[in-house]
Amino acid sequence: MKKRVVTIHVHDEDTEQTIRASIAELDWDASTSVIQAMHAEAYKLLQTRARLRHFRKPLTVRSFDSSGNLLMKFDASGWTFGEDSPERGESNTIVFEDARGRKASVRVEITK
Repeated sequence: MKKRVVTIHVHDEDTEQTIRASIAELDWDASTSVIQAMHAEAYKLLQTRARLRHFRKPLTVRSFDSSGNLLMKFDASGWTFGEDSPERGESNTIVFEDARGRKASVRVEITK
């Protein structure tokens, strides 16, 4: 079994936060682990930003695909999938929105 080191890059700029990693030449299990680690890091960043900006509950969490279509949404009613949803957002992002409509987002870029 050949071991590989995968680096997850977190770019933190004033206007945007981006998390990048490559899953090239990784098997299914390793790719899944990298993607899970990237999403865990994205949620940490979003939680920190929400705490620093004093977001008010309830929070709504939205995930968008590479075309900007809604993948999943979590709000007070629970998780829903974005099939046939008119909601659109910035591609490859996870967005937190508070009760006052303030938003924080992180872009997650996975390359093959």
